[in-house]
Amino acid sequence: MAGVQVPITTGLLLNLDAWDLGDTYADAAEVTTWAARTGANWTGVGASGKPLYDENGINGNPCIQIEDAKTQYMESATEFMVGKTEGEIFLVVQAANDPAANQNDSGLWGWNTADFSVHFPFTNGQLYENFGRANRVATGNPTDPLDSPVIPYNVISKSGEWTVNINGTQHYTTGTNTVSFATASANHRVGRAHSATDNFFGRISQVLVYDTVMSAGDRAEMQTWLDLYWKVGGGPSAVPSTGGATHSRLNLGLGLGF
Repeated sequence: MAGVQVPITTGLLLNLDAWDLGDTYADAAEVTTWAARTGANWTGVGASGKPLYDENGINGNPCIQIEDAKTQYMESATEFMVGKTEGEIFLVVQAANDPAANQNDSGLWGWNTADFSVHFPFTNGQLYENFGRANRVATGNPTDPLDSPVIPYNVISKSGEWTVNINGTQHYTTGTNTVSFATASANHRVGRAHSATDNFFGRISQVLVYDTVMSAGDRAEMQTWLDLYWKVGGGPSAVPSTGGATHSRLNLGLGLGF
């Protein structure tokens, strides 16, 4: 079953949706290419096997399964965020352990080469993040467990704001931020952090990257849509059709006149 487009598409540069994998891969098959609904396709990488397609992963919905011991991750062929002055990312994710059993289980992704690895979470339960900024931040120990489905993990980066949201609730924010993304010599990737030994262990169902920062209303709309799409019994039939529109608040019951 193929997935459907998200309701907010302004500034959308990447949409990797695990619902799109089922037409290509059987359950437990290695994912060599994750075809993007928006943006360039991503390639599966692994020291001993690629990430696996799991048709009953996060809340019983499709995902890719990444095993840390096999150094598995997905990588972009293009560094599409280079030079961007702001950005926002949404990730539907579930870590295998919280806290991580060891550092090699804790790396999440690579969007910036300027600082140390992102950890989701680290062995002390802390979440370390640097999406869209020039240095890594220890954001604290999240209230919500990261080894349960996180819908979504959301990071906002623009001049004067850097915010991390978990399951629609603000986890960390600061008004001090220098926007920075990876140079052209370092590929964007998910499932492996800045360090080659800091790899993710868990499941990922969707990756959405924007080169703009949403309004609070648009972000609330995305939260509602993602909750429906990735809930138990979710999927394309659980969300209203966007009809290719940039916004669909009337369909979601979030706008005037509903």
